[in-house]
Formats: sequence, structure tokens, C-alpha cells
Amino acid sequence: MVPILYNHIFEKEIYKFKSKNNRPKIIDCGSNIGMAVLYWKKIFPNAEIVAFEPSKMNFKALKFNIENNLFENVNLVNAAVSTKSGKQEFTDNDAASGSLFLEKALHKKI
Repeated sequence: MVPILYNHIFEKEIYKFKSKNNRPKIIDCGSNIGMAVLYWKKIFPNAEIVAFEPSKMNFKALKFNIENNLFENVNLVNAAVSTKSGKQEFTDNDAASGSLFLEKALHKKI
């Protein structure tokens, strides 16, 4: 999965945007392992980023990637973003995938 993410994010630049502000505020809902955060910090080193990731496995990798790159102004949140408040079921699997959409039928619910 990482080569595909790398290709889409760094080579195809699917998250590229222009900003007159050199310190944009970015909210990443479903940050996975943090590839988009790495990309945004590359093009906007002073950006303020809030990265949400509900999967415990992905969050651990996200935290590792952000800490090992010594990024500042990145707030990591181990939670999902939804239109509903409160607790919800979340599907997760060992392939670094997860969803609030239970119909995806990933193999374990947390």
C-alpha cells in the first residue's frame, strides 16, 4: 500500500493546493500512516496540521512518522471524524484500512 500512497501523494500530487499563506491550517480526516502530512510539511513546513486517525495500528505508525521527522505544529488525534457525536463502531483490519461504514465488512469491529 505504501508505494501506491507515495505515487498518488508525492508524484501525482493529489493533495496539492496553492496558498498565499505560508502557514495554512490543514485538517486531515483519516490520516492513515501520515503520508499526506509528510507531503504537506514538505511544501508548507510551517503549516498547522490536525491529523485524525481512528485505527490504533495506523495511529501508531502515524505518530512514529511524525515524531521521527521532528515535525512541529502537528496535532495527532486518535479518533474518527463523523457527522454524529459520541461513540460509533469502527471496522479495522491488518491491511491498514478502516471505516465508519460498517457495510465495508472489514474483519474486526472496534
